[in-house]
Amino acid sequence: MAYVRNASKNRKKVNKNKVYNSVGPKGKVRGLAHQVVDKYNAYAMDAKSSDDPALMHAFFQYAEHYQNIINDMQELEENDKASRGDNNERPQNKAPKAPKNENENASDLPDFIKNDASEERVLEEA
Repeated sequence: MAYVRNASKNRKKVNKNKVYNSVGPKGKVRGLAHQVVDKYNAYAMDAKSSDDPALMHAFFQYAEHYQNIINDMQELEENDKASRGDNNERPQNKAPKAPKNENENASDLPDFIKNDASEERVLEEA
């Protein structure tokens, strides 16, 4: 979870699932930040097709504001992960790697890995 530091240096959680209620030129827009951005971009494209550059510009400004909120949340989340040393990556289901040296024990490896390793050795020798 990303955190924001305030003046008292307490850590405050940033909620990525916060629902925003925005009141723009075309009325209320409600949703998550990325949904609000998508909606305002759609409104801007509608205004562009109806040849209203002022309204188009206003909608793009609203979309930019919410895109900045998304960018700030992502940056805070990355900084928080880096400061904690937390990578929170899901473990990949990977096959064990073939031994690099012939001295390493290859008996624990599946046959397809052993075959790949022997092919690599043949290629290296050639």
